[in-house]
Amino acid sequence: MTIIDKNYIITSIEQSPVDEKFLKYSYQYLKKYPFMWRYLVKEIICKKEISYFRDTTGIIHIETIEFNKLSYLFELLKAYLNIGVIDKIIYKKEFIILHFHQNFHLQYFIYETFLLAINLYFFLLTQYQNIFTICYGAKLLDDKKSYLIEIMLKYHEKLYLFSSNPNFNLDFSSNIKKLYLCDFPKHDFKKQADVEIFKISYSEKDYEDQIKKIVMLS
Repeated sequence: MTIIDKNYIITSIEQSPVDEKFLKYSYQYLKKYPFMWRYLVKEIICKKEISYFRDTTGIIHIETIEFNKLSYLFELLKAYLNIGVIDKIIYKKEFIILHFHQNFHLQYFIYETFLLAINLYFFLLTQYQNIFTICYGAKLLDDKKSYLIEIMLKYHEKLYLFSSNPNFNLDFSSNIKKLYLCDFPKHDFKKQADVEIFKISYSEKDYEDQIKKIVMLS
């Protein structure tokens, strides 16, 4: 999906077969271990003091990770290796090196809200696939900057942009709605008239209530 305006362009990220395998397995894992998934995402994978990613390579420092948590991390990474998301894992004493498949969109893995929002994406697919057009991952470009959007949703000719950084200083038309996607709003978030908060949850009822209020009844 591509939206072209005189001030900006919004285009969805086209999923590769590797991306689809990653999303499907990640969803299965987070459904099985919801609290461990949250821990791995927030305290290891997306924590800058522990993990570093560039191009198709990642380095995760493991010397400070508790042994029981480390076993869950290794289980997850080994599964990604088995399904082809990761091509190779090199184990060292203090860190591991990950070589990702060249067709995998690494932004799916390195940004916290992308990972936390996987269950929202599958909830939308399960409940609303025949009603909404749903995209996991999009890019917004203006003449100065590029922004990542975790989920883009189209309903009745209106576009909803779910983003962890919704402060686009752009003059959107009335048929585009900005949603601040978060588990908890950041302390420095300033409520804006044109931005709604959409909270990440592990409850489908929470998602259903928010979708009805913000999208279907707006």
